[in-house]
Parts: sequence; structure tokens; C-alpha cells
Amino acid sequence: MEQHLLAGLSAHNSGKFKIAIDEFSHALQFDKNNFTALNNRASSYFELKEFEKAISDYSEALKLKPKNGDVYCSRGLVYLEMKEKEKAISDFNFALDFNSTNKILIYTIRGHLYYEIGETDKSLKDYNKVIEESPDYLIYSRRGVVHLESKEYLKAIEDFSKSIELNSKFSTAYLSRGSAYHQNGEYENAIKDFTEAIKLEPTIALPLLIEDLHILNWKNTNKHLAIT
Repeated sequence: MEQHLLAGLSAHNSGKFKIAIDEFSHALQFDKNNFTALNNRASSYFELKEFEKAISDYSEALKLKPKNGDVYCSRGLVYLEMKEKEKAISDFNFALDFNSTNKILIYTIRGHLYYEIGETDKSLKDYNKVIEESPDYLIYSRRGVVHLESKEYLKAIEDFSKSIELNSKFSTAYLSRGSAYHQNGEYENAIKDFTEAIKLEPTIALPLLIEDLHILNWKNTNKHLAIT
């Protein structure tokens, strides 16, 4: 059995997932309750996008080690690929309860899932935890989107600005900050950000952005006229 386990692990690490599955299956013929074989065969099934089989193996592995946070995380990732958002969130919750070693990944993904199902408060809490421990330009941008959707425009602008500070070539942050400026009535700043987004990535919804720029230029001109 040990020989099949080692061969399976070697094949999996080499990207030979079908061979890995065969080897782990042979190992399970000797011991149907072998945790290593079940867990790694599930991972191989996942790589081949055989998600139902991956779920089955991870579930069997959890029967053997019901407090293994990393297996809950892995099964949650399968549910994520299957668009089973509620099940994915449930598994990520258990993963955190049982001290998974992938906490930053879990908070990042769960935060996005909460945002997608409209639970913005929970989304912000997860993004805040990621920023506390491992901040990067993407997570600031994601949190900025939540603030933007919640009409917290100044907070959104602050997050998008931090994202740009960490990666000045991230066109999406300029585009999003431009939207926040627009919604906040800061048309001149919005024009600057939309223009920069086009420079960095000309293919970004170019016709729509050009139309927006014309509108914003008109609004900005009339705003100044009203002031004078």
C-alpha cells in the first residue's frame, strides 16, 4: 500500500492526475479508510474538474478526521467551483473553526462570496482581517468595491487610492476610483482617473468610458459655471 501512496503523491506533484488517481485507488483497495489516499485522490479529481468525485472523497476523509480544517477548506474550494456558494461558505466557516492553515485565502474568498450574496457587513469584516494580516492592492480594491456599492464614497476612494499606491499600473483601481469620484460629484478627479485607466488598458470598455468622459466634462464645465 505504501508503494501506491508514494507513487500517487509523486504523480500528483508531477501533474499526472489520472495516474495519481489510479495509484490512490489501489492504496484504498488495501485500506478503504486511508486518509492520505482519500484526501489526495480528492485533490487529483479536483484538478481534473471531476468535482462530484472530489466532494465524495473529501467527505469520506472528513469522516476520518472531522476536525481537519484544511480538508474543509479544500472541499469549500470545490463547492466554489461548482457555484454552490452557501455550501462553500459553510465549509470555510468550519475550516476557520478548526484552525485551517489557509486563513488568509479563506477570508479573501469568503469575503467575496458574502459580497456576492449581499451580506456586505460580513464581507467587510473578512476583508478587514485580510488587510490586517496580509494587505495587498487587490484586497484594498475589493474592499473599495464594497464601500462603493454601499455608497460610502470617501471610504471607497481611500481604498482605491491605497490600491493604486501599492500598484500604480492597476487600471481597475483607477476605473473604480473614477466611479467613486463621479458618484461623489468630484467630476474633475473622475475624468483624470478614467483617462488614466484608458492609458493603462485601452480595451477597458473604451466606447462607454469615452461617453462617460464627455458627460463628465460637460458636468464639470457646468459645475464651474454654476460656481462663478
